[in-house]
Amino acid sequence: MALQHKRSSIANKRPDPTSLSDGQLAINLNILSTGLFYRDSSNSLVKVGPVHIGATAPNASPPVGGATGNAVGEQWIDTTGGTYVLKTWDGISWTELSVVEITGANGSATLPSGTEAQRDSSPSAGYIRFNTDSTQFEGYNGTSWASVGGGATGGGSDAWAVEHDNTVTTSYTITTGKNVISAGPITINSGAVVTIPSGSTWVVA
Repeated sequence: MALQHKRSSIANKRPDPTSLSDGQLAINLNILSTGLFYRDSSNSLVKVGPVHIGATAPNASPPVGGATGNAVGEQWIDTTGGTYVLKTWDGISWTELSVVEITGANGSATLPSGTEAQRDSSPSAGYIRFNTDSTQFEGYNGTSWASVGGGATGGGSDAWAVEHDNTVTTSYTITTGKNVISAGPITINSGAVVTIPSGSTWVVA
């Protein structure tokens, strides 16, 4: 039996899956909401593509006569706030997918950044971000957050100097089993405490 594909030029209009036959396709031609659809074996509507791009979720305001809701697995690039976040519809809500945004093929990866108060509440080992309080990259080692990189520096390509602050403003406990060396003098502000565990040493040279 020959099937004639359905089409619509009405913005955001999706076909009612019950109106589609097995194997029949429906196409929305409107430039604001182009889409290709079919009905699966459970009589649910499936959107083949393309990925919707915009600050408003696809099919958020379906027109009269159009199917409501979204298809499981449907994708949306959310541009809210000037960022590009890839999301997928899981049947209940839009779920953000874990992707790393890049500035270009030969550019940079965009890492999450924020204050210490904005860190993940339940981090896992391997997490990495930029700390805007300390202006340093940091990673989570499974127990605590620690600075990443920031090795020796110097003029040109030299790498002979390690620079650090000379004032302790926030209380800190040296990791058990670790020693610390600092170039003095070091000022410890009022209210700040440096705790040295048993067996550890802090040398101020």
